[in-house]
Amino acid sequence: MEVTCWQQLAAEVLGSLDGKNVRLMFDCYHQQKIRSDLLRSFERYLPLIGHVQFASVPDRAEPDHGEVNFHWLFREMQSLGYEGYFGAEYKPKDTAGTNIGWLKSLQFGTAQFDKGSRSSVGYW
Repeated sequence: MEVTCWQQLAAEVLGSLDGKNVRLMFDCYHQQKIRSDLLRSFERYLPLIGHVQFASVPDRAEPDHGEVNFHWLFREMQSLGYEGYFGAEYKPKDTAGTNIGWLKSLQFGTAQFDKGSRSSVGYW
């Protein structure tokens, strides 16, 4: 079988399962690199998405620069009704991995990232 869209394949697998405890992870970095059109793809798979992962495109560094305006994108995702998790997975420019100043500039609706938000940060 030739797979032309991994998200479509994942959606079909999820559709064949009887349960709500398995969700799709929407990877903004790979979606933008491979297909672009992040918001339209997100909207298409929204009922199945439980986690949004992100990093800057094209360098996969901190999400404070690059092709995607995450501040805008996250607001749009929430306006569509998304209430799931967000997580940053990126290669830090700072090799010590201590600079997360970009985190304060991202806002989700009217709330910023804080201890009570559904957010995570990971880097490799």
